[in-house]
Order: sequence, then structure tokens, then C-alpha cells
Amino acid sequence: MNKTPTKKKLTHVAREKRRKDFTDIIKFAVFSVIAIVVGLVGVAVHEWYKEEYKPMHETVIEVKGTEFDMSYYIEMLRYVSGEYYQYAEYFTDYALQYIEYYEMIKQGAEELGITVSEKEITSIIKENDYGNTPAARDMVRASLLIPLLEEHFGSQIDASAEHSYVLAMFLESEAQVEEIKNRIDNGESFEDIAAELSLDNVTKEADGDLGWLPEGVIDNILSNTVLSDELISNAALGVLNNVEDAEKTKAVGYWILQIIERSTKLYNGAEEEVNVATVKAILTGSQEQAEEVLSLLDDGGDFDELAEQYSTIWDEENGSVLEVEEGTYSDVFEEFAFNQDIEVDTVSEVIRDTERSTKGGYWLYMVTDRATREISEENMELLIGDALDDWIADFGDDDVVLAENIEDMKKMAAAKVSGS
Repeated sequence: MNKTPTKKKLTHVAREKRRKDFTDIIKFAVFSVIAIVVGLVGVAVHEWYKEEYKPMHETVIEVKGTEFDMSYYIEMLRYVSGEYYQYAEYFTDYALQYIEYYEMIKQGAEELGITVSEKEITSIIKENDYGNTPAARDMVRASLLIPLLEEHFGSQIDASAEHSYVLAMFLESEAQVEEIKNRIDNGESFEDIAAELSLDNVTKEADGDLGWLPEGVIDNILSNTVLSDELISNAALGVLNNVEDAEKTKAVGYWILQIIERSTKLYNGAEEEVNVATVKAILTGSQEQAEEVLSLLDDGGDFDELAEQYSTIWDEENGSVLEVEEGTYSDVFEEFAFNQDIEVDTVSEVIRDTERSTKGGYWLYMVTDRATREISEENMELLIGDALDDWIADFGDDDVVLAENIEDMKKMAAAKVSGS
């Protein structure tokens, strides 16, 4: 039989309902907070993954099938930039080259059966406090493998070979070559003239006497110039020869200047003024060519047209015009440009400038003797180095792949290192 609830029972039921409703509200609030927290954590984790984790694990360079990610690249960049870490942006390409080189050494040595132990690598890392990172281990491994590889390739080079006794100097023009040939033919010493006039540091310091050289060495001594083994081998004994080298840099240039105006300006917003000279300039690599240009100017030639044809510093945007702040160019340049006694529009004579580098010149050389001799220790080191370099180049040819966004990766790595 159904009974009608009493007022007391109704009140109890209402209280229970309110309690249940309140509990449900609390549960909902708690679950909502948890959901929000989980959501926020999820967003943070996603951002961390996207901004930090993922970029650090993306491949920067692949060398013969081995991939190197951003974290490895950054470590290598730290080692390469060293104490100059704040300038890491200037070392990014070097770091890539070292990664490639060390991996080539590692894989190539393994193919030859040449290895070093992990224990030995760890010992050197501890001794030098390098930090036991993969990049550090690869650097140490390569430093241990290279002497073993040099020993391997050195064993394949004969102890003796045919040598040529070579004299050489680098001169600025063909006209100077002919002048020097005449001086030598008239009894002057090749060595004395080379010590005085050679524009190549090696031959100048050696007084032109490169000594006994086996095949394969001269390119290394003279930094891969056009004066090659083939030319040396084919040279007749005791005969002066010359060959043009359009790409070799020499520490001399020849100016022809014309003053446009002189003025002053505030230096970077400071109160102190700096003198400024605006000039038209032609820079050539030889006095002979500079004299030719000056003669054309004297005959009414147009300065800008001649600058475009002959000057090594012609600029498509500014033509022959330079704006020069005092104290930023060579002494001989500024002696003319800032000399108040020289009137505006004046054209200079040819100005020889040994503080300015230009390209091009001529090798004057002579082979005085040939003989089969034992290869000196110094020359053997050069030959072994060349053999090692050639082997690495052949071993790793076309087996290096850079990331498509490598420039962005270099910027990111440099920022990480310079800020560390």
C-alpha cells in the first residue's frame, strides 16, 4: 500500500538531492580543471616538441649514409668556434666540413681495416676534458686515425724519385718579366732579384730557390698555382721560362685617382667630425697597365669608361666612385685624396700601393738540374698529405647531402652557440 510521504521525509529527500547536486557540481569543476590543466600541458608539450625537440633531431647533413642531426651539429660548432663562440655564425660552414671530413676518415679507415679502440678515445677525452659527446668522440677518433692512415699511404710511396732543382719568382707583368730576363742574362743573380721583387711570399722568403723538388710537390708549396709539375718536367735545363697566372693574389696594386670633392661628416652620430673624400678610382694589377690607362686619359679618354674596362674594383652601382673616410684606406691613397694642396678634379699620377691586393701576374722560373734522389722528410710529408687528401676526395665523392633548409639550420645553430 502506497503511503504519502511526510513533510519530514520530503525535507530529507530535498537535502539529499541538494547534496547530490552539489557533489556533481564539485566533480564537474574538478574534472574541468583537470581537463584544462591537461590541455595546457598538452599545448606546452606540443610547443616544446615543435620548437625544441623536433628541430634538434632533424638531419642537418648526411655523409655516406650516416645522418647528423642539429644537436650534433651544434656540438661540433661549439668545438670549431671555441673561444670565439660569440662569432659562431662565421664558423657554420667549417663545422659542416669537419663533420664530413671526420666521417670520411672513420668510414674510409674501417674499409682499410684501420681502427682505434673506444677505450683509447675515452682516455684522451678525459685527459683533455673535452666532454664525452658524440662530436668530441668523432674528433678524437679522427685525430688518432690520421697518423695511422698517413703511415699506410706513406708505405706506398717510393723512398726515392726523380727531382728537379727549381728557381722561381712571381712578377706583376710580362714587361717586368722581360726586364728581369735581361738583367739575369747580363749577369745578375736570380736569387737576389727574387728576394727583392718576387710578389709571392714563398719564393721571396726563399730568395727564389725552391731547391730539389720531386713530382707532386710544387703545387702544394705554391698553393696550387699554374706553375705545375708538367711545366717543370718539360722545362729545358738552364733556360728562363715564364707563364701567366691570372688568379694568383699579390700584395700590390696601382691607383689612378681623381678628386671629386672633400667634406666632413659626423661619425656614427658622434660629435667628432671625420674627413671624407669622394674620388673616382681605377685600380690595376700592374704598373704597365696603369701607365697605359693614364696615357689614354691624357689623350682625352673618359675616366668612367676606362675604369669599367680596366679597373679591378669597378662597381655596377657606383661605377668608379668611392667615398672614403680618412683613416680607412692605405697611406699612399690618402696622401693624395686628403691633400688640401691638390685641387678638386685633379687626376693623379700612377700610385703604387703595397697595402692593396690585386690578382694576376707571371711566374718566371728555371730548372737548373735533374737527378734521382731520396725524398726529403719535408717533401715526403707533402706527398703523403696529398695522397690522403686525394683518397678522401675519391672515397666520398658525391656522398654528402645537406638539408634543404640548411641556411636556416646554420642560423639556428649559430644562435644556440653564440648565446651559450
